[in-house]
Amino acid sequence: MSIVDRSTRGANILDRVYVNTPCYSTLRVVDATVRSDHKAVVAYRDRVHVQPLNKSRYRRTFRRRTPAQHARFLEHVSTLQIEVGDNDDTQTNFDTVYGVMLDLLDTFYQER
Repeated sequence: MSIVDRSTRGANILDRVYVNTPCYSTLRVVDATVRSDHKAVVAYRDRVHVQPLNKSRYRRTFRRRTPAQHARFLEHVSTLQIEVGDNDDTQTNFDTVYGVMLDLLDTFYQER
């Protein structure tokens, strides 16, 4: 009998493990460690808790926000005046305001 009950390629069960008697206590279908569209089937006999094998690490950039940063930002913005031209088109005015906002973010909330 086949003990794999989850899809291993798309919606299909293509990778199988056949046994005469149920001898595996845990069966996991995990992403393969090599470049493949199939998933890997891992079967365990022991009844111990096994951690998932396919963990991923990602390095993300973020902007830390603290009350002190907010206070400095609000103090600076209260005196800030953004000049946009009345005769300029909408895109030029938007680019001007966007550049000022991005500069404020980089000044008060640096990326880490």
